Amino acid sequence: MKHCYPSSDIVTDTGNPNPASTVQSIENYKAIYRLLRNKFDAHPDKIFIIWTLPPRNHAETTHTDAQRATDFSNWLKTDFLTENGSHPNIFVWDFRSIVMDSNQSSDFYNCLRSDYATGTDSHPNSTANNIAGPLFAQFIVNSMNSSPDNHPNISLPSVTAAVGEIKGFPAQLTNPTQGASITALQFDITYDPNILQYNSYSLGTAVSPAQKQVSLGTGTPPPARRFVVYGVNKNVVNNGSLVTVYLKANGAGQSPVTISNVVASDANANAVPVDIQSGSIAVQ
Repeated sequence: MKHCYPSSDIVTDTGNPNPASTVQSIENYKAIYRLLRNKFDAHPDKIFIIWTLPPRNHAETTHTDAQRATDFSNWLKTDFLTENGSHPNIFVWDFRSIVMDSNQSSDFYNCLRSDYATGTDSHPNSTANNIAGPLFAQFIVNSMNSSPDNHPNISLPSVTAAVGEIKGFPAQLTNPTQGASITALQFDITYDPNILQYNSYSLGTAVSPAQKQVSLGTGTPPPARRFVVYGVNKNVVNNGSLVTVYLKANGAGQSPVTISNVVASDANANAVPVDIQSGSIAVQ
């Protein structure tokens, strides 16, 4: 499900969300998407892929409207997927972050990147399409391989970067509404060392509420990074990011950013099967 770029023309909320309204506001968008989600949930045997909002050319929008479009897209790829339990047959492809300028000091911030624009047209150019197309194709494959079931899911995003840029990859945990709950787990994140270099990591939103800690080690094969989420308690690790891994783009090209060697357990030390959805990066 994809919108055209005028969907990023978002006005101020009124405090009265109405899914039947033609007014393009965050509150109305959320009301509409929640109704759509109910429909998607009613068809668990089908996979639904939703795109985040395509950014406008900076000449055709305002900084305020562009920020609202980014705010809604951020909600779509986080809270939308975890409200009222999990929705394992719904996947959000973050097209916006791939073609959007994320540099806060840039005149194009929250808008279509200047190198992806032609004049004042908000349609991405062929350079952008050649980057985004393969990433979307791989996302479809990853989504199909993550079959809707009662397994928790760990996912990484697909992004773009310039050489020298440091990009964050949040490892997002989504738990099912029913089924086993994770109290401890480990996983490796691997990448092409010819393109990417490990920089650092930060704790995710799901770790502290469960009173867990994270340790970092060497994964298999090197230079993979192994993350272990653990604690001296039986608290369940709920929906949210586990860690955000920051990788520096040292060379041009495309690299998968892969989750592997996942081992998870519940409060009784029973193994918990986990589905994975790896990410990727395209470096120019």
